[in-house]
Amino acid sequence: MRRFFSQEIDEKKGTILLNGEEYHHLRDVLRLSEGERVIVLDGRGREYLASVEELKKGKGVLRILDVRVARAPGIRVSLAQALPKASKMDLIVQKTTELGVWEVYPLFTERSIPRLKGQRAEERVKRWRRIAIEAIKQCRSPFLPSIHPIHSFEEFLKLPFDGLKLLFWEGEERRRLRDLEDPIRSSDALLVAIGPEGGFSEKEVDMASQAGFITVGLGERVLRTETAPISIISILLYIGGEMG
Repeated sequence: MRRFFSQEIDEKKGTILLNGEEYHHLRDVLRLSEGERVIVLDGRGREYLASVEELKKGKGVLRILDVRVARAPGIRVSLAQALPKASKMDLIVQKTTELGVWEVYPLFTERSIPRLKGQRAEERVKRWRRIAIEAIKQCRSPFLPSIHPIHSFEEFLKLPFDGLKLLFWEGEERRRLRDLEDPIRSSDALLVAIGPEGGFSEKEVDMASQAGFITVGLGERVLRTETAPISIISILLYIGGEMG
């Protein structure tokens, strides 16, 4: 059954509105007609079975037939990702959304090459949000991660977070991920910081440590910046009992 995304849902009236790209996909791409059934996600854990009731110009009205509420994850993993080159962030957002990341903080760091500002930055964040929406529709995830505006590393470190904070750094030789299994299992929220192609600078590592981050290494392997978040989040979700 075809899946769509909407936050214009009125359970009291029993209706869902689709507009913009979702409406275009329903009417012009899939050519669905009135009476056909679809699944609609709200990104906050609810999944609606609905039928197409009316197709107006630029707007689709759906009738709610049933609703399923998903179990909230036992562990919420958030990703702070230093901006990589080219379109690698697209892949990172897509794949970590498929895995079930809770939120994503795109970051400017000392060694980040992309320097997005103003309207270009806003458009890129909008693009990542669209990619995340498509990802939850394809992988049937009921939760849409929050894709935050781009922050500098200094700004990011000042943001509040109530949970275990891990910064992955190739210079950390003593503490590995397996050494933190017990704290990970006992946490309901994790924040993972991943550097750009050149990694975090020592100054940034010191700043993060002062802000409560634990530095972690992955042994002798040095993963590419687009591989690291996918691998690390998979491992964390497995340790936390959300995968496998």
